[in-house]
Amino acid sequence: MQMRKQKYCHRRVSGLRSKIRYIRTSGTHLRKPSPAGFGCRVTESVILSQALPRLPSDFDAVVIGASSGGIETLSRVLETLPRDFAAPIMVVQHSGGAKTHLPEIIGKRVKLIVKVAVAGERFVAGTIYIAPPGRHLEVSSAGCCRLGDGARVSHARPSADVLFRTAALRFGSKTLAVVLTGFLRDGTAGASKVQRCGGLVIAQEPSTCVAPGMPSSVIENGGANVVLAPAKIAEALVSLVMVPGTRDCLGFAGVAA
Repeated sequence: MQMRKQKYCHRRVSGLRSKIRYIRTSGTHLRKPSPAGFGCRVTESVILSQALPRLPSDFDAVVIGASSGGIETLSRVLETLPRDFAAPIMVVQHSGGAKTHLPEIIGKRVKLIVKVAVAGERFVAGTIYIAPPGRHLEVSSAGCCRLGDGARVSHARPSADVLFRTAALRFGSKTLAVVLTGFLRDGTAGASKVQRCGGLVIAQEPSTCVAPGMPSSVIENGGANVVLAPAKIAEALVSLVMVPGTRDCLGFAGVAA
């Protein structure tokens, strides 16, 4: 019975290959989903992950950067993730206030634990860590949370560039970065660092953004492996993190450039 389940899962995941079309642009390979979609629906991916033997996840961390329009988009992306999501999620959402209400807002809609990141704590799978206002959220060499008070990076503190860069240095090819709606260019340099370390970058489809600047900048710079609408980003996160082998099946081998 277990063997039949594994064979079914292998066929189902292998079928995702046809869902991706490859666009070659000036030496950069940008992978963009076909209209048929990224692959498994979230519920299908969870079933696949439960049917497969417990193997190490393809990714050890998910890092997300967002700005204008990001709160609603973050909620849409994260609300369908299962409680046993196999990686920690670190979030930079630009905010001008002295206090963030993002954990309360997102916490009403998601199944995972949501909290403001605390310096020194270890990042744990199934938990969403929100950068506190006015402080850079970083990943230490030991894989723990570090909060910085340094200068603004890409006009922002917290900055997605800082989070992406430090995550890539710690997790390398097992870093999965997501750039959502927002003005200006924060996330562009960080996305390039993630790719150079062998990680994978997903950018929100600009036409679905309140402010398309951040994902558009990443795409134009050749820093996006996949461009997806928010609903498809949720599917991609579950497939890539929860279903072992999805990454290689889709041709996103974790080899640093």
